[in-house]
Amino acid sequence: MATSEGQSGASTVTVATPPPAPVAAVVVSASATSLTVGQTLPLTVTLKDASGKTLTGRTIGFTSSKPAVLTVSAAGVVTGVSAGSATVSATSENQTGTINLSVVSPQPAPVASVSLSASSTSLQVGQTAQISATLRDASGNTLTGRTITWQSSQSWVLSVSSTGTVSALGAGTSSVTATSEGKTASISMAVSDPAPPPPPPPPPPSCNLETDLGTHPTSALAKPGYLQSARDPEFGLPIIRITGDPGTAIPVVGGTWGQVAGHHYSKDAAWNADQSLIVLTRGVQNNQGSLLFLDGSTYKPLFGGNPPGPEYVWHPTQPDVMIYITNNASFGYWNVRTKASTVKFSTSGYSNAQLGPSEGNVSHDGRWAVAVATRSSDGHQVAFAANLETGQKYPDIDLAAAGVSDLDWASISALGKYVVVHGTINGAAMTSKIFTLQGQLVYYYPESSRPTHYDLATDLSGNEVVVGEVGGSPNSKTILMRRLDNGQATVLASSSYDAHVSARNLLRPGWAYSSINNTGSPFDHEVYAAKMDGSGAVERYAHHRSTAGDYLSQPHAVPSPDGKRVMFRSDWGSSTHRPVQGYVVDARCQ
Repeated sequence: MATSEGQSGASTVTVATPPPAPVAAVVVSASATSLTVGQTLPLTVTLKDASGKTLTGRTIGFTSSKPAVLTVSAAGVVTGVSAGSATVSATSENQTGTINLSVVSPQPAPVASVSLSASSTSLQVGQTAQISATLRDASGNTLTGRTITWQSSQSWVLSVSSTGTVSALGAGTSSVTATSEGKTASISMAVSDPAPPPPPPPPPPSCNLETDLGTHPTSALAKPGYLQSARDPEFGLPIIRITGDPGTAIPVVGGTWGQVAGHHYSKDAAWNADQSLIVLTRGVQNNQGSLLFLDGSTYKPLFGGNPPGPEYVWHPTQPDVMIYITNNASFGYWNVRTKASTVKFSTSGYSNAQLGPSEGNVSHDGRWAVAVATRSSDGHQVAFAANLETGQKYPDIDLAAAGVSDLDWASISALGKYVVVHGTINGAAMTSKIFTLQGQLVYYYPESSRPTHYDLATDLSGNEVVVGEVGGSPNSKTILMRRLDNGQATVLASSSYDAHVSARNLLRPGWAYSSINNTGSPFDHEVYAAKMDGSGAVERYAHHRSTAGDYLSQPHAVPSPDGKRVMFRSDWGSSTHRPVQGYVVDARCQ
């Protein structure tokens, strides 16, 4: 204490102010230790002296250990920048306190609704469309960046990609559903088959054919030698024998001709798509395989081969390719020249698969086929359609459940729209049921053999039909055409029972080729064609001169794709029905 005297002699006492207590501790706190990106949070800083007394009025500085995660202002307000963690330090008078804070990404608003729109909800087979999904939160805000899953209710009608692109595979209706965070929306889409182009007018044959409806008795005609021709006395066309005598060598490829040598069956195409090759399957075991391939014009043997599967047919548009089926119901292409094979459709869970059996065909464009197989899961015999271009499998048709107690065969229709099943159905022999590719019943032909021995074709109006012979009433002993969609029947020609009909003349639609065996008709023992319009018009090619005494000696006439040549088998009047050899009647001008 200091003392001083004034003029009056009085003294004044001055007291020194003690220095402020220094900061001894800095305590940093906050209402939360976590914040989201973009969120702010004020910090609370408490300064204490050595005795624990709270201090005020001091300067405080703030720093963040990771400004990229968390920033802090001069006032001590932190802001979340990105996900992570950081330490914020508060310093006053060389004393520092810290707090650890974490930053999290903001929780996105959940999806509250899904809505769908499509570029088109009505497609034709082969077309595509884009479905767009709009996601919104509870406030109606549009959301992006969310995962969407897609599903088609009928995958054989529509397939859908992970981006919402739908592809039309088969006729029918399917719902496409989009799902995101448990919310869904669906849109219904219809698929139809493209309208078939109007069929071209049937080209006339190159030579004048007999078209009358009178009886032409069979005149005597010496059997032509191998690769030789003889002209039919009644109809004027050359008949060429294309297989040799039993036991003689098969030129070029080796082996010998059998007692029965020729093609397979009336509705199994013998010529390939461009008519450059012919395949023979009967009595032609040779040194190169079970099949013998001839030149399509000269009929000379070229090479042999063994297809990869038990059943096979020519591809209707690719000349060197056969379509085959394997035991497990897969389909492939086999190049007959290179012997290379390519699987086009693969499945599993089946065995004993057949293309028909024996009488099945593919659609006229080669795109569709039907497999008949045993389903491994329950041992049932089923039939199903397959798209060989897309690999799409259609649903199984359980044949027993469909009333089929004895299957003759099943096949795809000419344009690939229907599955046709023939056999003992609903207790009636030789009847047929027509199904969609999805297995829905379209029509049932309940009359036995009306028709049978038939092929699948299109009529002159582009309708899909069957065309074959009738053994029972009504329309007995006729060539009959029936539509697949409604069963409408049209008589094409009067014939006799036991005729096989072929429509393998794909380049000359509108005509059905037949070979009559038994007596009782003006067309007895003839190869002829009937116009598929109900006019009764016919074209008459030749007498086949076979006794048709057994199945193998029946003619089973099959036309070339352009319809100007017809192949048939004949025993040429032999009382023993052997040998049976292959012949071609040629309606091209010679």
